[in-house]
Amino acid sequence: MFEESRVLCINKNLVSAVADLMKQFVPIFDALEFSETPTVHIVVPSYYAMSNIVQLTGQERPTIKLLKEHIQIGLDEK
Repeated sequence: MFEESRVLCINKNLVSAVADLMKQFVPIFDALEFSETPTVHIVVPSYYAMSNIVQLTGQERPTIKLLKEHIQIGLDEK
């Protein structure tokens, strides 16, 4: 019963927004993971592509904005 009530309280719109954001990273990670050659030529463009994905547009939900900011901080630390 306790687990069921937790599942029912999930904000479906937020989960959808997070999933939509994360979908944009899939091609980048796939290119890096499945490359059969050294990936230096992929890493730098991938970094800039990810940085571009997390640019704030001003229309994000506060939680998505915070997630994007944390991803950008992680990218900046690399």
